[in-house]
Amino acid sequence: MPTPARKRLQETSKDIQALAEEAAQKTAAASKEAAIVISEKSHDAAVVLGERSHDAAVAINEKSKEAAKRIDAGDWPKALLMLERRVHSVTQLLQGKVGSNSHPLHPALIHLPLAFLLASLSLDAFHLAGPHLPLFLTSLIFTLTGGGPRKVSVLNEWSYFLAGAGLLTSLPATTTGLAEFYEMTRSRVMEFGWKELGASIFRGDEPKIVANIRHAGAMDTVLVLVSYTFFERRFYMRNIPELLNTYHTSDTHLWVSSAALVILMYGAYKGGDLVYAHGVGVQRQGSALKAK
Repeated sequence: MPTPARKRLQETSKDIQALAEEAAQKTAAASKEAAIVISEKSHDAAVVLGERSHDAAVAINEKSKEAAKRIDAGDWPKALLMLERRVHSVTQLLQGKVGSNSHPLHPALIHLPLAFLLASLSLDAFHLAGPHLPLFLTSLIFTLTGGGPRKVSVLNEWSYFLAGAGLLTSLPATTTGLAEFYEMTRSRVMEFGWKELGASIFRGDEPKIVANIRHAGAMDTVLVLVSYTFFERRFYMRNIPELLNTYHTSDTHLWVSSAALVILMYGAYKGGDLVYAHGVGVQRQGSALKAK
């Protein structure tokens, strides 16, 4: 017969087993409830995410439709629409978008006019500052330019021809730069419209366009100033007997050139800022876009 101690041990084992079974049942019930709650919350989250995605897609689609209406038939006369489409096709060519291995043209065309204009304006600035510079520096410049006995006149001659070369090579650079600005502005106009884009520019919310305006404004100002000094010299050479073929320049021309030199360096800086700070034209087309 089992002893009292053995009976108590058996009863304790049964109690422990009952408690374990009860705990297991409670754990299973709690796990089931937790799984149900998690499933419900996941379903709710999925529903909310789906609704938000749908709303975002609808909003994007509506904006696209509004932009298409604005361009196709809404605010634009048909004649203007046809003209804009032709301009768009031309500007894309001027951007260098030809074939699968295309390359932006404007960055490749700016080096010659920058070099020619920088050299021309620097010679004029040197001419203006020459009397105040050390003798060894002025002698070096005259030697490099082949001044000889005509020291000052040879600076004018070099400056004149370099300015002409700069103006000539600036034509394709300016044309492609205008195409870049047109396409940048066009994409924003299609998205927001002229009025909203203008307000956004004045608020400072369009840093790329603002930087482009400053770059283009500076470079165009340089071209105007250089054109003035170039054609004034040309006029003197051809119409004033005592100045025939002397490449004459006045102090006014030299001061204008010196101011143009400062503006040129600022415009070149803003052009670099467009690429390196704003990424304009980087990996935009051709093989670079595929690599991106």
